[in-house]
Amino acid sequence: MKFIMYAYMRSGATMLTTMLNSHPQLKCYAEESVNVLPTLNDKEGINVKYPHLQPGKIKDYADQYKIIHLIRTNVFHTAISNFINDNKELTKTPTAHIFSENKDLYYLTNQEKHDKQVPKANRRYHKDIEKDKIYVDVNFVMKSMQYIHQQVNDQLDILRDHTNVLTLTYEELTSNDTDIKKLDTSFSNKICNFLEVEPYEMYTSTMKVNNSKYEKYVSNWDELKQLKKMID
Repeated sequence: MKFIMYAYMRSGATMLTTMLNSHPQLKCYAEESVNVLPTLNDKEGINVKYPHLQPGKIKDYADQYKIIHLIRTNVFHTAISNFINDNKELTKTPTAHIFSENKDLYYLTNQEKHDKQVPKANRRYHKDIEKDKIYVDVNFVMKSMQYIHQQVNDQLDILRDHTNVLTLTYEELTSNDTDIKKLDTSFSNKICNFLEVEPYEMYTSTMKVNNSKYEKYVSNWDELKQLKKMID
């Protein structure tokens, strides 16, 4: 069966996409339109973000396709990551995804996007958290946290009780937000069983871009940490 990997932005979708592509029987394309689904082969899928579909529309695909629903439960981290990614010049984050040198693993996307990202897929282009301080808009983060929380809950309600849906969290896949290289065997097996492929130790070609130790490089951390306390 074909599949959809479904997530909100900045929730680990790229990481999971490359993990799926590390499996020899699977192929997952990056952020494609659902219109391409009929053209895919068995065991192939696409990475779809919430805004790519009309509200509630994902339910229409739950009978025909397997759906891996990836959520990031810590909306504080998601909101800050969105702000940093939306303000790349200000926050010294030139690309959303930094890729390792493993050329056997690739992020299946259009050539133009690939060519634009790869030249800067190196740590030397990224901010140095020991000396590069950034300012994060507190109001943006607060509103984003509320919005993301609502979006995730809405999607969980829509997809609840569907047998073709596997819900995973970013935190469990990354051992609570660490920069992992290999997926834990229990989760690899869970995904393989769900997609009906041979068990395989899946791994990623991405490296973590935004360090979660924000107190080291966010200049107005004292303001932001008050929001963090809301979900701790």
